[in-house]
Amino acid sequence: MGRYPKKDDNYIEFPRTERLDLRRKRSDRTRSNILNSALRCFANAGYSATSIQDIVDDAEYTKPTLYYYFSSKSDLFTALTLHALDEHRATLEKEFQATSDLKEALINIILKLSKEAHSKTSLTRLIISSFFSADKEIPCKKKFIEESSRIIDIYTAFIEKKLNDGSLQSTFPLEMIVRTVYSWINSILVDQLMYNKPAITRNDADTLLTIILMGIQNR
Repeated sequence: MGRYPKKDDNYIEFPRTERLDLRRKRSDRTRSNILNSALRCFANAGYSATSIQDIVDDAEYTKPTLYYYFSSKSDLFTALTLHALDEHRATLEKEFQATSDLKEALINIILKLSKEAHSKTSLTRLIISSFFSADKEIPCKKKFIEESSRIIDIYTAFIEKKLNDGSLQSTFPLEMIVRTVYSWINSILVDQLMYNKPAITRNDADTLLTIILMGIQNR
């Protein structure tokens, strides 16, 4: 039976099945435990240096148990990254649907992502580092980039809508505006992880975004 994580671990629940009975709950817990162990190992040693044995040792399960849920180390890594990207997309879609105001939506997004980066540090670090890794360093790099591009598409669609309805006025190319906003948000997360900073405050997010929008909009 795998260990239960310590209270100070940034434990992540990775849902897979509907919670219909105790057996499925235990199955989901086992899967989450394995993924969290894989995350710890990848975060501490990197993908290439981590072995299946390292993961099962950390999780305190057997290899057959791990292979019941995941076919390979690559499968584990892919499950982690796709989960994180799915959550990111869900955050964007929720906030862009909740408010029509570009600035308010972006503030809410950076607050949510910054908070998650603080509570899920290892997973956030794994995702960001994957962008800069060599193609052969991580599995399914092409799939990872394709899924990441869907995040940029969400930003693009919302910002284009704001340009079309006149609430955002700018003569700069749409692609450059999206790149500026996307890069700014990522820089906040990188800065937070690099210097172990707390999650950004609403006041700071508002100030930084005001500066960004002043540069984007026509004056």
